[in-house]
Amino acid sequence: MQSVYALFAGFLALFISACMPTVSDAGGTAENLILVVNAESASSLNIANHYIKWRKVPPKNVIYLTGIGNVPSMTIVDFREKILKPVISEIRRRKLSAQIDYIVYSSGFPTRLSATKDIELDPNADQIKKNRILRGVLSTNAATYYLPIVMQKQLGYLSLNGNWYMRQSTRNLFRRPFVGTAQDEYQTGLLAVRNQNYTKAIESFQPLAERYKDNFVLSYQLARCYAQLEKADKAIQWLEMAARAGSPTRGFIATDTNFDSIRSNAAFKKVVQKFPDASFDYLPSQGFRSRYAWQPNGVRAMGANTGRKYFLSTMLAVTTFKNVNTDAEALRYLKSAVDADATKPRGKFYFTKTGDVRSKTRIPNFPVAISELKKLGHTVEIVAAHVPKDKHDIVGCLIGRSRWNWAAFNNKILPGAICENLTSFGGVLGVDKNQTPLTDFLRHGAAGSSGTTCEPYAIQAKFPHPMIHVHYARGCSLAEAFYQSIQGPFQLLIVGDPLCQPFASPQPFKASGLTPNQQVSGRVEIEITPENGQDSLSHFELFTDGVFRANLPVGRKVTFDSRELSDGYHELRIVGVANHQIETRSRKIIPFIVNNSQQSVKIQASSAKLVLGRKLQLSVEATGAASIAVFQNGRKIDSVKGASGKIEVSTSILGEGPTSIYAVAEINGTKIESKPLELTISR
Repeated sequence: MQSVYALFAGFLALFISACMPTVSDAGGTAENLILVVNAESASSLNIANHYIKWRKVPPKNVIYLTGIGNVPSMTIVDFREKILKPVISEIRRRKLSAQIDYIVYSSGFPTRLSATKDIELDPNADQIKKNRILRGVLSTNAATYYLPIVMQKQLGYLSLNGNWYMRQSTRNLFRRPFVGTAQDEYQTGLLAVRNQNYTKAIESFQPLAERYKDNFVLSYQLARCYAQLEKADKAIQWLEMAARAGSPTRGFIATDTNFDSIRSNAAFKKVVQKFPDASFDYLPSQGFRSRYAWQPNGVRAMGANTGRKYFLSTMLAVTTFKNVNTDAEALRYLKSAVDADATKPRGKFYFTKTGDVRSKTRIPNFPVAISELKKLGHTVEIVAAHVPKDKHDIVGCLIGRSRWNWAAFNNKILPGAICENLTSFGGVLGVDKNQTPLTDFLRHGAAGSSGTTCEPYAIQAKFPHPMIHVHYARGCSLAEAFYQSIQGPFQLLIVGDPLCQPFASPQPFKASGLTPNQQVSGRVEIEITPENGQDSLSHFELFTDGVFRANLPVGRKVTFDSRELSDGYHELRIVGVANHQIETRSRKIIPFIVNNSQQSVKIQASSAKLVLGRKLQLSVEATGAASIAVFQNGRKIDSVKGASGKIEVSTSILGEGPTSIYAVAEINGTKIESKPLELTISR
């Protein structure tokens, strides 16, 4: 047994009576998000400043880039060099790799990327160029979602089924769970099953199950085979393993005739109760982490298995091109989205049903989504028109129409709603394509919308499945809902607040022993207690100064020795992860001051309220300092040598809106940070 758990790289020591169990985490808070800002765009700075304040994004999680320009399109080569590579480098340098799940763009970035250069490197380049469905165009957020294979120049991102995180139909569950040689071995087992040679099938499946432990599909297939051989004990053993790995539902098993020979077995009935009692038309909604790997059938890759990894990505806004939103519109819908979290808005979901191919493409998938929404207690109305009219309670909207004027229909979109349209050029921004762009929904209050960046044709896989609203209504974040519902998102531009979760149920907790802005020295003990019982939360995540340090089991106290930290300002962020598959998160941010050696740094401004374009006068001071630097979020603005000095900064560099700066002094090789200085910069 381990009685003292070294934590926070020498900062925290957790006094616990047992080793920490292995836990997962998902859902998304600002600690899991990188916000990428175009430092040369006034709009990008303005929108980022407001979003950082509203979402309380840690300073280290903001990356400023230059040399992007103000263009609606870019080549995939330039995108890798100018955007992805610098972002990846900064994430690693700041030691954030273990926590980042979202890479999100403010405004001022290209929305459309040309993949021609990557296609030319492929042996099948000629066929790909002729394929009108694939085309060599993708959106910026899709290229970021596919970051691992985009960096490797693998054209898997130009695919109608490239997103294995999508919660797809369970009909695909047992067809292709692996890639490469493992799939070949699996196919051998499937062929034996079709020939009713269950002994031979076991000989194929069992070695795979030993290599890929905790794989639900293999465990379930083995349970089926042993049941067909009437070996009840073995069948139940493997079914038990399937239940632990994440599995189908009781209803699914009830209709699986493979288990008919053991259905009356008491042990079989008992293990079936461990499976969720829910419908199983589509894989259940699941929280996202970038470290999770997904198999082609949508199941998480476990153990030594291989799969694809992704990064959730959206643009907060598109404001710097033609036919887009203004800064004021973007700030209005983003603030509304932030305020909508966990509000459980009451209204209706509206699906339009017409003879337009844009509508007909998704109509076959209406019934399953409507059924699931009704089970969750929501109301769905199918409208036999291109656009709803006189509806003042829209919590979600799905339409299919090339051009429309939302303002003319007297509707009201409730805060937090996802509204989107299936059409050819909804995501082609910066040029006039004579179709209503996705930005129109945002202008009227939607938290998020999407549209394709080139002619997609009427293909369901390229657009959100109606189940997007089910994932959202179950409590997923906006970005999770989008990417769980799009099989081939490579052409889809998604704009809005990725963290918006209006239907989430975060589980509250209390933290005692450290109060905001408390001065501490020596050892400090913190107790974290779930308010809704020990089982409401699976674990806590602990961050210091924005950097993930460890998972903490529920019921454990935290003790830290502040002498392991430098003097000055620090933040402890505690995130509670709900004990369910979506794993909604709740958090507390506790700023505190360490004072063990009487070292500190001061920063003062000529004024806290400033006019954009004018100079900001700063004075900094730290006894014994060799130098003092001033930072805005993760970027250095300027510095002085010695223990004090004056710094003059143009407010245009900082950007419009609320922001904060802080000073970092170097004293005897140790960096001492000041308390943030809050500023407001207006026009």
